[in-house]
Amino acid sequence: APVAALLILGASISWALGIVLVRKWKLPLSQTVVSGWMILMGWVPLAILAPFFGPVIVHDISGGAWFALLYNIFLAGTLAHWAWYSLARTLPVAISSMSSLPVPIVGVFSGMLLLGERPGAGEWIALALVVAAMVAVLWVKKPAAVAPPPDN
Repeated sequence: APVAALLILGASISWALGIVLVRKWKLPLSQTVVSGWMILMGWVPLAILAPFFGPVIVHDISGGAWFALLYNIFLAGTLAHWAWYSLARTLPVAISSMSSLPVPIVGVFSGMLLLGERPGAGEWIALALVVAAMVAVLWVKKPAAVAPPPDN
């Protein structure tokens, strides 16, 4: 599906641009305030566009669906964004980027444990590539210790 692939690429580019701007601008606000505004401003286009993609019937939503929605807003969304942007603002890029690599691994194994999903060969290859990326970043040779010059 080319449209879906383009949307994913656009979202990735937007995310990367946001990280660069957060690191570059160093706003004089706490990360909690910045994350709150990001979440608040992020739901506005979703709320405006949602009715165009299907009926929004609030009274027919189950309790489990409300729980999932509130969990994603408050825990997965707000807390995770706060933690990620705190890392992105304060740590070097190589270290902060490492914190996002385990996310697909956790997602695949959570899907297996909680939903009974069975990944195919493509998913296992993708996970192996993620692990290889983590090993490549972590496998940095330490510089050789330089011996002090002899005393005269």
